Amino acid sequence: MRSATALFPLDCDVETSPYRLVPEGPPRGELRIGGAKNAALPLIAAALLADEGTTVLHDVPPVRDVQLLLAIIERLGATVEADWETRRVEIDASTLTSQAPDPDLCGQLRGSLMLMGPLLARFGATSMGRPGGCSIGARQFDIHLSGLQRLGANIQQDGPMLRAAASRLRGASILLDLPTHTGTQQLVMAAVKAEGTTRICNAAREPEVAELCRALVEMGAVIEGIGGAELVIHGRPRLRGTETTVGPSRIETALFAMIACLPGGHLTIRNPGAGAQPVLIKIQEMGAKVWQRGADVLEVKAPPSLSPCNMVTWPYPGFPTDSQAPLMALCCFASGRSIIRERMYENRFQQAPELARMGADILVHNDLAVVTGPARLRGADVQATDLQAGAALLLAAMGAEGSTTIHNFGEVLRGYADLDQSLGEIGARLEPAARTQ
Repeated sequence: MRSATALFPLDCDVETSPYRLVPEGPPRGELRIGGAKNAALPLIAAALLADEGTTVLHDVPPVRDVQLLLAIIERLGATVEADWETRRVEIDASTLTSQAPDPDLCGQLRGSLMLMGPLLARFGATSMGRPGGCSIGARQFDIHLSGLQRLGANIQQDGPMLRAAASRLRGASILLDLPTHTGTQQLVMAAVKAEGTTRICNAAREPEVAELCRALVEMGAVIEGIGGAELVIHGRPRLRGTETTVGPSRIETALFAMIACLPGGHLTIRNPGAGAQPVLIKIQEMGAKVWQRGADVLEVKAPPSLSPCNMVTWPYPGFPTDSQAPLMALCCFASGRSIIRERMYENRFQQAPELARMGADILVHNDLAVVTGPARLRGADVQATDLQAGAALLLAAMGAEGSTTIHNFGEVLRGYADLDQSLGEIGARLEPAARTQ
C-alpha cells in the first residue's frame, strides 16, 4: 500500500500533455469497464463521516480527480493508503485534524465541493475554496448551499472562500429545484448525522446516488426510498467505516458502446455500468445491434449504415449530458442530419470546432447543434477543452483516416483510466506525442 499521491505527484504536468491516437482498423475486440470516477468521489467524501473504523474501497479508478480528492483528505489528517495495482484504497478518518480543505487543490476539482456536507456533519464547521473542474458552464452550486442552509447551516461566501458553520444540523424537508446528483449526494451526507428526519424531494436518481446511499446504510445510516425521487433520511449520531466496491462507469460503458458503432465495429464490453441504458437505446435507434449477455457482458455491433438521430440531454434517466459530446462525434458518421439539444450546461459544445478541424459538418446555435453526415474525418491536431470533449475526439479519431494528436490530454485522464490498454485491446494505439515548440 502507498500514499494516495504516489500515482500522480501533485506537481506533475498532466494538463497540456499531447497524446496521439492511431487507429489500426475498425474497433473490434473485448474490454472491461472499471470503477466509475463519479461513484468513487462521493464514496471518498462519505468516508469522512465515519467516527470509527476504516473505509475500504475496491475497484477505485486510478484517475487524476480521484487522486486529488484523496490528497485533499490526506491533508485534512485522514490516513489514506492506496494499492493502485489492485485498485484498493483504505481511508481512516478518525485521525482528521482539520476541517479546512486545501483551497489550491479544491480549485482543481469540482468534486471537492462534496466535502462540505460531511465536514459540517462531522465537525460543525468548514472553510473551503471554491471548487474547480471542467469549463462547461456556470455549474451553479446554489442548490448545495440552500439545502445545507435548510438543515441549519450558516454559510458565507468570503471572496474565493466558502465558510459554513452549524452548531447542530437538524432534519428538514427540502425540495430541489433541479435533481442535481452532486447536490443530492451532498445533502444526503449532511442529513445522515442531522437530528431528526430529512426529506429530499425531486432527488436525483443516478445510479451513483443510490450507490452512495447503500454505502451509507452499511455505515449505519437509515435511508428510505433509495433509487427513487424522494429520499427520507433518519439522522444517526455516529457512523462506522465500511467495505464496498465502486460500481462500473456507465459513462465509460456508453463511450465504448458508441465507439462500437463506428463503421465495421463490434465490441464485447465486460462489467458494464448500470445506467447506460439511455445511450444504448439511442444507438439502437441509430441502427446498432445491442445484446445483453447476462448481467456482466454487453455486446454492441455497428450497422452497415448508421442512421442520424435527435437527442435532448436531461437528468437521469434521460440522456446524460456527459455522453452528449461523444454522441455528436458519432453523428458525424451517420447518413443524414442529426439534431442535438444541450439542456444541462450552456457551454458544452466545445468539441464542435475541434471536430470541424477533422472534417465534421456541425452548425451550433445556442443550445442546438445540427450535425450533417456522413463526414470523411481525417486525423488532425485538436484540443481537449474538457473531459467529455476529449472523449468525443477519441471516438472521432477511432473512425478517422490517419492519426490524431489530442492536446491538453490531461483533461481526459481526469476521468478515464487505462485508456491506452483499453483502446489497444480494440484495435487502436494511444501513445504520448512529442510536444510542438
